[in-house]
Amino acid sequence: MEEEIDDLEGLELEQIQRFEKIVEQKVVNVKNSMQIIDNSRKILFLTASEIHWHANVWYMERFHLSEDRLNPSNPVQRLSFIEVTNKKNRELLQEYAKYHVGIGGLTIANIRGQLYEVKRLLEYFKEEESICQVDENQLDDYFRKLEEKDTKDDTFNKRIVHYIKFYQFLNVRGYMKEIPFKPEYYLKKTYPEHHDRTVEEKVYMEILHKLYAFPLVPRLIFLHLWCTGLRISEVCTLKGDAYYWDGEDAWLKVYQIKMKADKMIPIPLVMYRIMRKYIEREHIRPKDYIFKGKDGGAYRGTTFRQEFQQYCDKNGIADGSYIFKTHDYRHTLATQFYDENVSIQTIRDYLGHFSEEMTKQYVDFMPKRIEKASDTYFKKPENDLASTIKAKKRGERKWKKRIYIYELDCYKVASEEQIQRMRISPERYFNLEGLPSEELAEKLEEFIWERGKMLAPSSMASEVTYYNNIREFLIDRKIQSLDAREEEKIIRMLKGWMLERGYALSSKKYRPAYDKIGIESPSIVRHMKKILKFLEEEDGRDEQEKDIWTLKNFDFPIYRNPINNTETINFTKIVQPDIREEVKKVIFYAFKNSPLGTIQ
Repeated sequence: MEEEIDDLEGLELEQIQRFEKIVEQKVVNVKNSMQIIDNSRKILFLTASEIHWHANVWYMERFHLSEDRLNPSNPVQRLSFIEVTNKKNRELLQEYAKYHVGIGGLTIANIRGQLYEVKRLLEYFKEEESICQVDENQLDDYFRKLEEKDTKDDTFNKRIVHYIKFYQFLNVRGYMKEIPFKPEYYLKKTYPEHHDRTVEEKVYMEILHKLYAFPLVPRLIFLHLWCTGLRISEVCTLKGDAYYWDGEDAWLKVYQIKMKADKMIPIPLVMYRIMRKYIEREHIRPKDYIFKGKDGGAYRGTTFRQEFQQYCDKNGIADGSYIFKTHDYRHTLATQFYDENVSIQTIRDYLGHFSEEMTKQYVDFMPKRIEKASDTYFKKPENDLASTIKAKKRGERKWKKRIYIYELDCYKVASEEQIQRMRISPERYFNLEGLPSEELAEKLEEFIWERGKMLAPSSMASEVTYYNNIREFLIDRKIQSLDAREEEKIIRMLKGWMLERGYALSSKKYRPAYDKIGIESPSIVRHMKKILKFLEEEDGRDEQEKDIWTLKNFDFPIYRNPINNTETINFTKIVQPDIREEVKKVIFYAFKNSPLGTIQ
């Protein structure tokens, strides 16, 4: 070059652009020539004795990141800072990236997304001494210009969140005394936007009829998308031990890259057989990727999309006009489930969503379906609104068939602002129809009204789903009454019913305070236990006579560690009555003389 360069990793964007112009004049293949620069930078970064955090391009191979932070089907190979021309701002951005890569737990894809948005901000203020010198008025002008660009409210909010996180980092590190803007002033209220993305039956049936003409691997990947509704990243990262048979059904173990957790889903028997034969033929080991790319790693999602679109065009799918999108098949399956009267909660669990609101965006034509269902319901004589004002016979007890959210005490006392913020549909209701007995309906009605006094409307809206699943269980198993003393039996029956329906019996939950993943019971089981606890009849016996002791009910002090949250001692596992009573006597005597920790 016509200028001296003493640090190849520190090449500025202007220098690279000037070099490119020189190459264009002297070399035929400009692309290959420019690749020399990138390869040289990469070698320097990967082979250095220490990580060169000052480098303008970071190569991810150097960091040996854990698998849960990577997406093997769409890997992020580098992080670039070269676009930030203000050197002070670039240094701040690199320090921010160093924190996320080295200490934070975000995936590299998420980090890249955050850096991309922050780079937009830094480049806008590149003429300033540093981003730390930009004041509130300057930022306000910038945010207003973002709004004028017809940016969607949801996208705008995400940018504001990325900016505030960056500023919070600078504030904590001492680069600025205070953050120059308040995000709540700019964040907009948003509502979920629904897009119908279901693939028409005639289109996917045409693909299936012509699938023999597609290469084997794209063919198998498509079958997974169509049959399971998995994300393309989840399909591409399936491993040899993902398929198994439990004696009755075929299952698929899927690692959810987005959720950082495994899930099990049922699959058609024919798919199980096809894949077992493929795994055996290709000699795929349990921890090998089933679908491999040219480099031996996971098949790239982008590669699959490009290839499959080419074969759709080649085979004239939808007269050559079909635009193939992998995620459309996820919407298609969700919609088909809903058509088959599968509950939103079940669809949510199957898809691996955090919330039902997200799942509802996957069910296409839902507004039309709700309207149609409503018309059908109110056409029935028993559901006529006028029926609710008919005079009751003297002495007749009639429980409510439905308890709506808006009828509960918690909803009535909530402010309009709270209701709007929570975005809860007042039309959600607890369904008491069809329960096996009047006694059971009355008890559950009492439970719902009592919960409505204690909880917030948002919590009650969540409990609607759990309750309605429990209602289905009670109807299916023809359970006419619930006895708290038979909790273990009832919970065992509930779990059996859940297995039949494909519900998970446990779930993983990330606990950020402890930076670990814990296992917890499903929400349906926890809700059933609350119902049983509510129905538990008051036991008038002395505490030591009961089979489950509540320690706070004893009339003498029990010596225990204050951070030990043990509240009860359960003797019900001792099935022999005589032995159980003898053990209770020994423990009761020990309470008066020894600390709880010693007894335990």
